[in-house]
Amino acid sequence: MTTTRRWLRPLSHPWLYATSQRALGSETARTHFVEEHLRPRPGERILDLGCGPAQILGLLPEVDYVGIDLSQDYLEAARRRHGSRGAFLHGDVRLIDGQELGRFDAVVAFGLLHHLDDHSVLDLLGRAAGLLGPAGRMSTLDPARWPGQPRVARWLIDRDRGRHIRSSTRYGELARAHFPSVSIDTHHHLARVGYTQVVLDCHKSRNRAR
Repeated sequence: MTTTRRWLRPLSHPWLYATSQRALGSETARTHFVEEHLRPRPGERILDLGCGPAQILGLLPEVDYVGIDLSQDYLEAARRRHGSRGAFLHGDVRLIDGQELGRFDAVVAFGLLHHLDDHSVLDLLGRAAGLLGPAGRMSTLDPARWPGQPRVARWLIDRDRGRHIRSSTRYGELARAHFPSVSIDTHHHLARVGYTQVVLDCHKSRNRAR
């Protein structure tokens, strides 16, 4: 790990991660993501890839929630906070198996894709698409590079734990390899500090384009 990223190691602790997220205003971004993009409906089956401590679950109605993460510490924090509201599974999101998990109405990847290289993203998106029914959807949010973005945004993005932050267009190109309908929304003011984030709304059906 480079010197500029060693200071990020404590973020692997659930409490410190959640505190840093609140300080940056990530709760606003998460709420916008759920209300304006994911738009969950009661009773839906939702898969959260790289769920962390499952902060998004508190914003969802009564759904059949499954979260997957590599960090046992994050998963234990999710279980303490949410109890039986969801199933929290330990595993590598890049190895998700449709036969094991079944079908979902929606797949979420909040702050995940920028941690994966292009090959891994393409594989993950293909697996996610295979878990969705014909009307299924996938929503993602990640930091993005943008021409002329504020200096503070560039500074923060350069120090993100994710090593594969892309332009909004590139995220969209990767998603369209597996989803016929992809909407790209780029935001600059969802976080408390100047930051560029891109949301992808991906649908198995073309007529679901926004």
